[in-house]
Amino acid sequence: MSAAVASNGVLRDTRCEQDEAAGAATDRFLNGDDARVLAGYMRDVVLSGTGRVLRNHPGRIAGKTGTAQLDGRPSHGWFVGFAPFGPAARRIAFAVVIENAGYGGRSAAPAAGEIVDAASRAGLLK
Repeated sequence: MSAAVASNGVLRDTRCEQDEAAGAATDRFLNGDDARVLAGYMRDVVLSGTGRVLRNHPGRIAGKTGTAQLDGRPSHGWFVGFAPFGPAARRIAFAVVIENAGYGGRSAAPAAGEIVDAASRAGLLK
């Protein structure tokens, strides 16, 4: 879902290796206008919402935090998103779930920032 929002609604095949020839659109999951609106909302989560721990991250992250409550155990924290937000030649999408870690904004969002840092160092963001 995050990848489709980042790609203006186009659902792409996933891949594990960098392949400059790949990347052709395969299916439209959302129309482009709706994807841009959702992307803006996801960026707002990082700028002023529950993901604000990442607001100053240089990777221009957009995402959504969440907490999966469990009976009798600490909640799982999650954060899904993509980077960079806005015009870009290359992006990544990710989903982070940290078991029994509590709120996603405090546990999974910082881990997502580390993933974006690593992707940037590897040259995966442009």
